[in-house]
Amino acid sequence: MALIRCSECGNNISSKANECPQCGAPNKKLPKQYGCGTLIVIIFFILIISSLTDLKDLTFSTTDLKPQTITANKNILPDTQSSASDFSNTTSATPQQNNSDTPIQNSVNSLVLQEKDRINSQNISDNIAHSNQIEQHNNEALIDKSESMQIKRKEMIDQFIFNGIFSKVAMPGSLPRVWVTYKFHGLTFEEKKTAIGVVYAYYFDGTDKVNGVRIFDSATNNEIGNYSITYPYLRLYK
Repeated sequence: MALIRCSECGNNISSKANECPQCGAPNKKLPKQYGCGTLIVIIFFILIISSLTDLKDLTFSTTDLKPQTITANKNILPDTQSSASDFSNTTSATPQQNNSDTPIQNSVNSLVLQEKDRINSQNISDNIAHSNQIEQHNNEALIDKSESMQIKRKEMIDQFIFNGIFSKVAMPGSLPRVWVTYKFHGLTFEEKKTAIGVVYAYYFDGTDKVNGVRIFDSATNNEIGNYSITYPYLRLYK
């Protein structure tokens, strides 16, 4: 073990000692030790030099690009020898390739995330328009009670509940009852009549026993109207 003389007190100490055991003075001749930070910096510079070397290997001349660019441009241009039908197919296909990333599409995507209620309202309008087709014969005394039509009515009722127009549809007594939400109040009168008409047609049994639907407000549980084809269809008290 090599010995050195302490710079403060002059005693002999080990060359590897951090400080003098006699006076506590630091060993100024202790070899420098590199920490993790120094090693990280060295590795970082090695990686930079390596990446620059790889980029030089991947570099190619502009003369190699010219034939590829010309080939691509030939594929874009229509063939002057092609028939009129081929040209029409080419032009009709062109817009379809550019529809995916337009400002309008980006705006719609943003609205889907930020305005879910407005999108749900649009879905409600679509559902009501569809239910108009299903219940277009409700103005007549005869109502189609086939299994397929009943399945469609049940799906429509479930959709109204899912979209928040109805909170519940049940038949606790002799007449079916519908509990409506604030979204129901935001519909037009014709849309309200159509929505309740789907419930009426679903529970109608062809007799006078089920001749109406009682309508309740889901927030107050108060009866706010009714629906029947034996008197002027939809009646709302307020």
